[in-house]
Amino acid sequence: MADSDEAQAAFDNFVSLWTTGTTAGRRAPLLRRPDEVGLEYEDVTFPSTDGVPLEGWFIPADSDRLVIHNHFLPGNRYGYPGHLPEFGGFGGFGGFEINFLPEYKALHDAGYNILAYDIRNHGMSGQGNGGIVGIGLLEYRDVIGSLRYAAARPDTKNMKKVRLSVCLGADSTAVAWSKHPEEFSEIQAMVML
Repeated sequence: MADSDEAQAAFDNFVSLWTTGTTAGRRAPLLRRPDEVGLEYEDVTFPSTDGVPLEGWFIPADSDRLVIHNHFLPGNRYGYPGHLPEFGGFGGFGGFEINFLPEYKALHDAGYNILAYDIRNHGMSGQGNGGIVGIGLLEYRDVIGSLRYAAARPDTKNMKKVRLSVCLGADSTAVAWSKHPEEFSEIQAMVML
């Protein structure tokens, strides 16, 4: 009986870890902004297909190419502050910071506009699904929202578009592509890490 109780407790802990975003419901803060690496940017907000408000950055470049970037769990569009004690013990990200800004700078300098956004229940985006993380099964709505936003913005609607999706973002992108392939008609390439 003890083995069964221990197995159930381990399983319950695992489910809690993933459904709360590995941070017991706390959100990782946006510690950095694109201007720290010399990039101009615009704060943007757009809706997911179920109305959850999503917040992000549009980083303009002088080109007709756009990278739409989303992130891993428990991070956000900036990355993850795993170097801070209060965030270092969650999900194995302890002891170091994950910072996407150098990646954005390299993409920008290579001539790419960037739309980076926080998936629901992360960063500054709104809460959806009662704060539960669906490992892509719910967050796919955010991916579709980002595609529709890029297609509707006057300065991005005619751009060549690619997706760069990381972990939870990749899961969400795969589910979105499976459920709504027509929404990906303008996507020329996808990188899912």
